[in-house]
Amino acid sequence: MAGDVSRPGDIVFRPVTDEEFPRFLATGMRAFGTACRDEHVTRERLVFELDRTTGMFDGDRLVGTGGIFSLQMSVPGRVVPVAGVTFVSVAASHRRRGLLTRLMRHQLHGLHADGREPIAALWASESSIYRRFGYGPASQTVSVEIRRDARAIDDDRVAQRADFRLSLRDEPAETVLPEIAAIHAAHLPDAPGEFARDNRWWQYRLSEATVERRSGWTPLSAVVIPDTGYALYRTKSEWSDGVAAGEVEILEIVAAEPTAQLVLWDYLLRRDLMATWRAWLAIDDPILLAAADSRRLHARLADNLWVRIVDVDRALAARRYSVDIDLVLEVADEFCPWNNGRWRLIGGPDGASCEPTRQSAHLAVPAWALGAAYLGTTSLYQLARGGWVSASSSAALAQAASAFRWPAAAHCSLVF
Repeated sequence: MAGDVSRPGDIVFRPVTDEEFPRFLATGMRAFGTACRDEHVTRERLVFELDRTTGMFDGDRLVGTGGIFSLQMSVPGRVVPVAGVTFVSVAASHRRRGLLTRLMRHQLHGLHADGREPIAALWASESSIYRRFGYGPASQTVSVEIRRDARAIDDDRVAQRADFRLSLRDEPAETVLPEIAAIHAAHLPDAPGEFARDNRWWQYRLSEATVERRSGWTPLSAVVIPDTGYALYRTKSEWSDGVAAGEVEILEIVAAEPTAQLVLWDYLLRRDLMATWRAWLAIDDPILLAAADSRRLHARLADNLWVRIVDVDRALAARRYSVDIDLVLEVADEFCPWNNGRWRLIGGPDGASCEPTRQSAHLAVPAWALGAAYLGTTSLYQLARGGWVSASSSAALAQAASAFRWPAAAHCSLVF
């Protein structure tokens, strides 16, 4: 930028004030290519914690943003504090000056010093950015687009569950909020990657359709099976040459048992006047197997949450393991050097401990790969086949891969 002589050392990093928050939001949204309106400010202010924001100031100019949400997230076997990193941006005028690296170091070193959260997680706007800062792809999502002529479910159990089908209620989501919030909370311990939602986060979720002003889309509705499951969705009416061509977007389906989940799917797929259904799912969603013609789901795989180990000892002790494990991990972490070294992990389904050791290592793993494996979905086998993880023996790799793996696929349904 002509005439701009500022250097990275001139940029001040500090939290923003309540008065500065609208400018903070506008700066970040501009970097993401979107406009900021008053409705956005009101909605985002519901959940942003000002003391955990970072504004990058070049004099009076706000040239970069970042934030952290204090989340309680489900990880294998437990719900633990997680730093939800969000709204990371640098103005186009200040790119290539190391500001993103400074922000990442500012956040991660601060988290280590505070000792509040043993791991951090984020949604990546671009999948090429965060590995160099020690974040790894820990969960995946499957987007599906189902057309009217391919919406059948090939599963007799749906027809047999008349109790579920007869108890279904379809209401504006805000009118059944206490009920769906209770179902979500009950399901949380079995849903790695999802995080607890207090009233602020539920208002954030339900206000999305209104704030985004997407032409023709309804506010969110909820179809509920009492005490068992729910689906959040919205519809848009369309007609083409006199033929109904409406659309359905399914934001999340939560159910305690798979049959209930399929009953909710079946209900949504039978909506009249609709032609296309879109959803973003965990990779183990039962619809992927129950669809009568699975190839016509037009499924597409993408990254979901990226996880960063803040403190190896606290992070590995915080989760549970599918089978017993007693191994030494040698962690390489240039960005957070306190994690460098060898760590003895002893754990299983009932608990774990992790302490520094001088014993010989069974596995050598970079920080980003450890973050990728943390939620139990990205396989240590896959990481080893790619050459990122090395093991002293095939038995050590088998033990580690089996222990870290978790039955339920990790997935987060709400972008933060």
